[in-house]
Amino acid sequence: MKYKILCVDDDDILLEFLKELLKAQEFSVVTAITGEECMKKAVEESPDLILLDLNLPDMDGIKVCQALKQNKDTSHIAIILLTARKQTEDKINGLRIGADDYMTKPFDNDELIARIKAILRRLDYRGATEEILSSKDITINVSRHIIEIKNKSIKEKDIRLTPKEFDLLCAFLRKKGHVLSKRYLLETVWGYNIDITTRSVEKHIETLRKKIGPASKGIQTVPGYGYKFEE
Repeated sequence: MKYKILCVDDDDILLEFLKELLKAQEFSVVTAITGEECMKKAVEESPDLILLDLNLPDMDGIKVCQALKQNKDTSHIAIILLTARKQTEDKINGLRIGADDYMTKPFDNDELIARIKAILRRLDYRGATEEILSSKDITINVSRHIIEIKNKSIKEKDIRLTPKEFDLLCAFLRKKGHVLSKRYLLETVWGYNIDITTRSVEKHIETLRKKIGPASKGIQTVPGYGYKFEE
């Protein structure tokens, strides 16, 4: 299978470099230079992954990422934010709204390729088999990204989890009754190479609890250790 990657950057030289780098790895590559063009091509080209710069000429890349994740036609696309911004706040914001990874410029070519391939492997694994996870109040079809909350006060259409929130919930249901450290959740959901702190795990769980409402009672904080999911 030949994966398609959409590269988004207003630097023509860097865009051409990325194009050649990825083609050498036998990826199919399409490009865009603005946020608007990115969102249009994300729908038209159906890429498997987007390399997205934050400093675009027409809009902030964070807003582009957020719009892509909120659109049902593009929410499944993996996104790596590739930017010169090095502030921790930018990294946390990007990951919180659904980006799969965050790399700063200048980047190491081999590391970028390794991260891309790691994300694509995870996508392959998710789609390989139909996995159903369930608890007393929650049922998840992992491969189809379908969540059912049994509490009648929440409508299914109102549950819009980012990819990271979705993966966190799956991690809890796969390890029901086990205490999971923040480091374990960080490594399981974000991967070993992500340059971010466990504070991001806390913020994602806080938002996840709000989104799933009463069903969040299963996610329990274990002071000094992490979290666990109990029926």
